[in-house]
Amino acid sequence: MKILIICLKILFVTLFHRLTWGSEYYLGKEKKSWGLKLNPTSNKDLQLRIGGRLQTILERESTIHADNYDFFARRVRFQFEAKLKNDLRYYMDVRNDNANKGDSGEREFNVGDAYVEKGNLFGNPGLKARFFRAKVDVSRSQTVSSSKVLYLVRSSVSDEASNFVSQSRRAMNAQILGDFDYFSYQLVIGDGIQKGDFNDAKGNSLSSGSIDRQNLMVGGKLLLYPIFSLKPYKRTETYLGVGKHFSLGAGIFNTSQIEYSNSGQTQVASVDRTLLNGELSFHFGGFSFQTEYFHFDGVVEDFSASTQNLGTSTGYYAQAEYVLTDFYYLAPFVRYESWDRFSEKSGFVQTGQVYGINWYLKGNDIRLGLAFDTKDYGNALTQTDSRGRTFQKIDNLRLTTMWHF
Repeated sequence: MKILIICLKILFVTLFHRLTWGSEYYLGKEKKSWGLKLNPTSNKDLQLRIGGRLQTILERESTIHADNYDFFARRVRFQFEAKLKNDLRYYMDVRNDNANKGDSGEREFNVGDAYVEKGNLFGNPGLKARFFRAKVDVSRSQTVSSSKVLYLVRSSVSDEASNFVSQSRRAMNAQILGDFDYFSYQLVIGDGIQKGDFNDAKGNSLSSGSIDRQNLMVGGKLLLYPIFSLKPYKRTETYLGVGKHFSLGAGIFNTSQIEYSNSGQTQVASVDRTLLNGELSFHFGGFSFQTEYFHFDGVVEDFSASTQNLGTSTGYYAQAEYVLTDFYYLAPFVRYESWDRFSEKSGFVQTGQVYGINWYLKGNDIRLGLAFDTKDYGNALTQTDSRGRTFQKIDNLRLTTMWHF
């Protein structure tokens, strides 16, 4: 607790000791694009770019039993991009996320995105194709770069969508992307789910079992910009008090014939999974708002049960922020979510609330955040801590930093 208090003191003392830089970023203007460009003079058909990302969390986690403190690297990433002639682009990142979180230690590096993109497809500047490890647009919040999310910890219902039909929403896939005046879209076919992120309604994974087979994931997302003058330049959750936009969209994704077995099951079970997603987003000057709705079909109530009971799940979140462009670029924000994790039975509703403030020191390149995050679990969703003690409410006070170069 002392460490958290000291950090808060430093934050607020630094904030108020100078009153002359209120209408500008404290550490200078945000860069137009990430990274450092490297242009080899010997090859004019190749442009390289490298960059890095670091996001940290200092938190106090509280239940009815105890307070727990943790300080960890939420995201540590190295980014690389290569542009070639004929509108070809290669992008990848190597990451070590959640390093030192809880009892996880240093963890290991792995590949996140790794895709080849062909622009100006068929001579049309609005069409392009992506191949291999690229994000599937199962959720706006999940598709927006983590360097531009409103709050460093995404909503629980959005996190569920990220693994419901495609592991980490970027299992190997092929995409066709269209971007035009009043609409854009994504069509995708790719690999499906992985047992470690295949969860039942209670949040338990199939890590002790196996997935024997599944069909490819297929789906698509359509985004509409009914007022072209309000079309966003790029998808983000943080608009920094500049401009205005309005967009809405809907998507459907399916992975069918997932055959799986768990320890104790005498027969292989099968389930088809379909995810429906709807989104609405707008901002006007300093105020921004975003909401998403999710419908999950093909939810397993309890992997450990002798009979696998299937059902549906629904949920949504809504969030808003106001950026004080004339007051140090401080930006208070709120988020609320409600997720019925198994609609066919009572006691499966999980709710969450977040109240926080961002301080944009250099736009999204460097920022600090402070947030109070609370979650309430239904009677059927009782949680268990490392000592086996149960609880149904958990509060987190988080001090976050975000760095993108």
